[in-house]
Amino acid sequence: MSCSLELAASTARLNCSCCTAGMTSVCGFISKEGRPYSVYYALIHNTQKDIFVRLSVSAGEWWNHKSYLNRHAICVDVTPSGKTWRMSVRERIYSPQQNFAPFGRWLAAKTDQNDPLLQELLEVAGFIVNHDPAVLTYLSRRNPDYTGREVQRFMQN
Repeated sequence: MSCSLELAASTARLNCSCCTAGMTSVCGFISKEGRPYSVYYALIHNTQKDIFVRLSVSAGEWWNHKSYLNRHAICVDVTPSGKTWRMSVRERIYSPQQNFAPFGRWLAAKTDQNDPLLQELLEVAGFIVNHDPAVLTYLSRRNPDYTGREVQRFMQN
């Protein structure tokens, strides 16, 4: 699979009900074999206390703007686990994009681990973790690398 990543140029700083540090939201786009394939949002907590990133990932026919039926989405919490990452699928209600229809059809947290759609979306999540510099540096317990991204606004979460 030949994929490329395009980082959105801006971030959003969000207030958080669970802590005063808030979160930073980053976004990116993935092309697969030259075609738009995936859109994602990552919520990075602005604290080093409980390190995790909440990914909302949509993959499928992003080149087809007339139909969302061939797109699927998951919400995943990613945490460091030694030198790798642990991914836990969450219900869509935990994603800020839960009601954004173009994101596609959401997979449930209880989806069979062998489901090909789930495996594909988790593969995309792995690609994001390993290639988005903000996500990768944060999960590596360093300050997130937001180079090239500007914080645009504060929002209530």
